[in-house]
Amino acid sequence: MSGVDAWEKLVAGAHTAPDDLTRFSNEDTGCITDIYDAMSWVQWSDDEEDDVPPPLQPLRNPLRNIGRNDPCPCGSGKKYKKCCLPG
Repeated sequence: MSGVDAWEKLVAGAHTAPDDLTRFSNEDTGCITDIYDAMSWVQWSDDEEDDVPPPLQPLRNPLRNIGRNDPCPCGSGKKYKKCCLPG
């Protein structure tokens, strides 16, 4: 029986008798009865808030109010355009 045919047979069996778990005995599939047992390999964290990174602060431009002809903020005494202006 092909994979599609087997799947359709399992779905049909689930519709006719949803509580009958014996339909899984002859297939390579199974039924999870206890989700915690099935997921025992996962390491759970008791406190989910430990995994949350702190919120990021908004980016601020410290040079936003400096014009190209203003004194350079580095303290050189030169104009910003001659000292530290990129480009």
